[in-house]
Amino acid sequence: QIARHVPTASGGLSTSDAPRGYRFRVLAVEAFPFGPECARIRDRGNALEAKVNVSFYDECTGSFHGATCSSAPEPAEMPASELTPGDTSVDPQNPVATLDVQHDAYFTTRVCDPRCLIVVEIVLVERRKKDGSVARETSAGWAAMPAVGPGGAEPTGAPGSAPVRQGSPRYLMWGRPRAGQHPPSQLGRAKLHF
Repeated sequence: QIARHVPTASGGLSTSDAPRGYRFRVLAVEAFPFGPECARIRDRGNALEAKVNVSFYDECTGSFHGATCSSAPEPAEMPASELTPGDTSVDPQNPVATLDVQHDAYFTTRVCDPRCLIVVEIVLVERRKKDGSVARETSAGWAAMPAVGPGGAEPTGAPGSAPVRQGSPRYLMWGRPRAGQHPPSQLGRAKLHF
């Protein structure tokens, strides 16, 4: 796991005396829509991969903090877009499939505040077939969920899911939630399972 670290902003979230360890397991992204850009990557003859970035976000100060952990890019198979006669549930321009992620992100932090969110960004990686280098990475959606329960209660470890939103989690750090702007729309029926 690759990690980058940003210190916690002062005057924001409640903290404990001792650091606590977390393991956050990203299982899969259900009903992920493979839009036109995925088809363009395939048509260029390049490989399509997916990875996730996992970060902490402070709702009080509107800033990300702690380590951002990234999974290794894994091949993402674009589903066939053929229609079954009479099936109106499939959009041939936007086929959906499940991205099997299976990534564990490990953190230690003193933060124990329900206003601390875990933010998961889904990233599409375009890899050149000729030399295996990365051509580009594009944010393909994100989800957010509380890191702890009400009053700072420890997470139970029970499986959960959260809707995936369109665009990039950078929406959060630009201060738009506190300015009253609504979050980006949900990305179809996509759900992050953790």
